[in-house]
Amino acid sequence: MFANCQFFFENINKLVEILRKMKKIIFYLIVGLTIFSCKSDDSNSNKNYLKSYYNDAIDTEILYEYDNDFLTKVSYSNYGTTTFKYDNRGRLHLKTYGSQTYSYEYDNQNRLIKEIKNGTSDYITLSYSTGKVIVTEHSSNNSTNLVSEIFIDNLGRVIKTVQMTPTYTSQYLIEELTYDINGNMINCLFSGNVNNEPDLSINFQFDNKINPIYISYKKLYNSIYYLEFRNSFFSDSINPNNIISHGTTSSTSTRNITYNVDNLPTKIINSTIQNGSSQQTTATAFYEYY
Repeated sequence: MFANCQFFFENINKLVEILRKMKKIIFYLIVGLTIFSCKSDDSNSNKNYLKSYYNDAIDTEILYEYDNDFLTKVSYSNYGTTTFKYDNRGRLHLKTYGSQTYSYEYDNQNRLIKEIKNGTSDYITLSYSTGKVIVTEHSSNNSTNLVSEIFIDNLGRVIKTVQMTPTYTSQYLIEELTYDINGNMINCLFSGNVNNEPDLSINFQFDNKINPIYISYKKLYNSIYYLEFRNSFFSDSINPNNIISHGTTSSTSTRNITYNVDNLPTKIINSTIQNGSSQQTTATAFYEYY
């Protein structure tokens, strides 16, 4: 997630080290949950889109700017700024992170086929077949290309990713996703641990209210959805509703959400308890809207 997933904007791993060896995922997941958002135009629909996000656990504020429902700028108080430009078909055309720019190429079906790291020999290609997308990263830092297989359902959603060897920095090579009737990710199963650790299953529960991250993220993700899934990726932006709890066999996290009059989150208190322990870790996130 622009994960690339690079924060998602040089991937979400800038905010969360890949699951801290998978032992603190419940606490850190909330950090990765608020990466994208989008604002409508400046007419009568210019409210209820995310303007800023602040998480006290990492003391980071994120500011957002938009143009005609498209995310154009994300500014981090700790990590710099990412900007996005789109072509006349609404496809991501250019991304800038610091001094580095990335450009994008599409096939005649408007599917992303290449991300180019401008000024370098590095690039990523995507090839498509029935039910599968293969993402190949060509990097001057690696003697062998990094390859991920992404399996999709008949709605185009990612249901499984497999990282081939050599791999990214992930501890788990396989990630499988299960969705509910509303399209929310209710289970994420990690397997194939490179250190022979047990599989990790994460279960999620949701409210019935609109998730502003999902709404805001859709247009940008129309371009780079599969690109962001080339390695382990878990973002709230794929869920239409808001997560209210998530847990594994080792820890459980609940989210106490305060909503505004439009039933959008304004404050989320995330409390995590290690199973079998009374010790609780709390993080609070704040949302502001246009």
